Amino acid sequence: MYYEWYPEDLTDAAEKPRIFVKPTETTTFSVIGIDGFDCETETEIEIRVNRGEGLSVFPEKPSICKGQSISLKASGGSDYSWEPQTGLNLSSGPEVVAQPRQTTTYVVKSGNVGGCPATATVTVNVAEKLPLRISQTTREICPGETVRLTAEGGSGYQWLAQEGLRS
Repeated sequence: MYYEWYPEDLTDAAEKPRIFVKPTETTTFSVIGIDGFDCETETEIEIRVNRGEGLSVFPEKPSICKGQSISLKASGGSDYSWEPQTGLNLSSGPEVVAQPRQTTTYVVKSGNVGGCPATATVTVNVAEKLPLRISQTTREICPGETVRLTAEGGSGYQWLAQEGLRS
């Protein structure tokens, strides 16, 4: 008895009963068995390639100011591990808190629903704090006098004072 395997370009041997295949996408393989009487029998099997899709991280494009933290949540898998550990409160689990000192790309690894390993990445952008400062005409005044304060270094300002503030 000999065998013919199809598709031919994805099989490692043409006339053997056992072959090894390594498809990169879902593929249907078929084999024709031919016996000593030239009788043929054909059968097929579909091999699905689980690409590990479905693993995701929220938020997708996180940004924080230097010194702040943000929660990163992975979904679509199981047994999550995070790298690098720098700036994270945990190295495993579906949710971690990131407080990197500089923009950092994290990789989360997991098994997905099909059991294959999957990875997803998320970059936490860290913005430097503004070089904000206040300039004034004087630091000491008498009761009833006013002093002009000028904020510099930002693009918008909000003044907070308990009393005595006017624009």
